[in-house]
Parts: sequence; C-alpha cells; structure tokens
Amino acid sequence: MGSRNSIDEHIVVTLSDALFVIRTETGDYAILRSPSASHDLNSGIISGTEGVLETYSFDQDDAEPIDQMELKNFRYQLVHNTHEVKADYLVIYERRKDVLKGRIINFELRDSLVINTD
Repeated sequence: MGSRNSIDEHIVVTLSDALFVIRTETGDYAILRSPSASHDLNSGIISGTEGVLETYSFDQDDAEPIDQMELKNFRYQLVHNTHEVKADYLVIYERRKDVLKGRIINFELRDSLVINTD
C-alpha cells in the first residue's frame, strides 16, 4: 500500500509512503515502512533508500514491536520462508532474548552494524 504508486513494463511497483504487511515463518507478522520503495513482483524483492522493518506477534500483550530494523539502501526478500535483508546500513533493536534461536538472518553490510538488546 502507499499514498501514490506506479507500475512499469517490468512489473515493478513504486510506492510513496510505502507500507508492506508480511506474514513471517513463525506465524508472526512484519510491517515494512518506507518513504519510497519499489516492489519487483516477479522476484518478490522490495527495495528502497530507507525504511523500518518491525515484527509483531499475534500473542503479545502490548502494541510494541518484538524487534525492529532501521535500514538504509535496503533490499528485502522472502525466500523459502526465510527473510533475507541486505542493506548498506542496518540497526537492529531486539526486545525478546530468544529471538535469534532457530532464526537465520542474512545481511550484507558496507557501512556498520549496531545491535541493541533490552
């Protein structure tokens, strides 16, 4: 979804004020927000210059995200139920301690990585 959108001949949708709701492999859901993003409908790749990816659980008691990623020059793709995130700059905020058990996060960095846990 977005406030404005366009689609080109290569079936790439470009959205302003982009909002993507994505079901995760654990049954949770993720929300990807970006001021401007492109979604290649053939490959399933979402890309943009900046964005925020937040994960929520249907079972949680509050409205705060379980985890959050701030992304710059990012590329996001769901591949065989695995979320692949590549970005030039990535900051990860984790609320739950066991979030990485059984989860694989692939990313490629050219700048820096900051991980904040509570």
